[in-house]
Amino acid sequence: MTAGLIDQVAIRTHLTALHRHAATVLNGINRRAVIQLCTKFPDAPGMCVSAFDVGDIDCMTRTAVEDAQAGRNCFCETRLVRCGLPRERGKAYATLATIAIVVDHDADRNRAGRLHDNASLTVETSPPNNVHQWFLTQPLDPDTAKNVGDQIRKLSGADSCTGVVTGCYRISGTPNFVDQGKIDRGRITTPTRLISVSDKVWSVDELIAAFSRPTPRRNSLLELKVSRPATPAMDRSSVFMSCIHTARDAGWTPDDLEKLMRANGQGCSAKYLQPTDRLHQEILRAWSKVVKP
Repeated sequence: MTAGLIDQVAIRTHLTALHRHAATVLNGINRRAVIQLCTKFPDAPGMCVSAFDVGDIDCMTRTAVEDAQAGRNCFCETRLVRCGLPRERGKAYATLATIAIVVDHDADRNRAGRLHDNASLTVETSPPNNVHQWFLTQPLDPDTAKNVGDQIRKLSGADSCTGVVTGCYRISGTPNFVDQGKIDRGRITTPTRLISVSDKVWSVDELIAAFSRPTPRRNSLLELKVSRPATPAMDRSSVFMSCIHTARDAGWTPDDLEKLMRANGQGCSAKYLQPTDRLHQEILRAWSKVVKP
């Protein structure tokens, strides 16, 4: 059932980054704290919660692998909590410190929002465009974390799960087992992937500033290129790359361009929208090749 869906290296890499950051945070808290692993069968009513001492990467990795092999979805919290209180799952007052803000880019439900290119961890939760971006933060008390999470949710335009203090988010390398609701929407069980990882730790000011970028100024040349209807004679790949260059030179982001292209699906972007929607990946791939002089 799980053959090819579990990536133990990605699981360990994800948890190692979280535990190492948590260990740094604990130096300022000076008390014992745990990180909680939350797992559940797709249609189960509740979660099973397991607590791990900060630094116990081996045991947490092994447990996540075993739970994934059993068919459970695997998540971990973004906070350090008091040990010995698994029944306080979901209770903000059990939080000793929030150590990450996660932005839930849920393109499947038209809540993709704005991606950032320097997240501490970027996890593809299901292909092609559903992503969790982890931003490791300085330790935040529950009230501050809630305030920051609320602001990032609004600024990013992402899903309502973004920045929830008591939220739990997918561990990369574990399968995304779909429940009946997702099956009804045409979803299937898929692997998750660790797209990128860094040691970047964000301050509150940096994080809010990162998502406070103003809407890009209109660019008539870019709009003309993107909206030009595709014809059999058009070299759509060439026009697409021309749009990439123009957008980057105008100070746009890949997300800005994707939004414009999706609104003009009759143009060069049609090549990447039908029969399979791979526009997001193609924009990022092409963007990485463009070097601004």
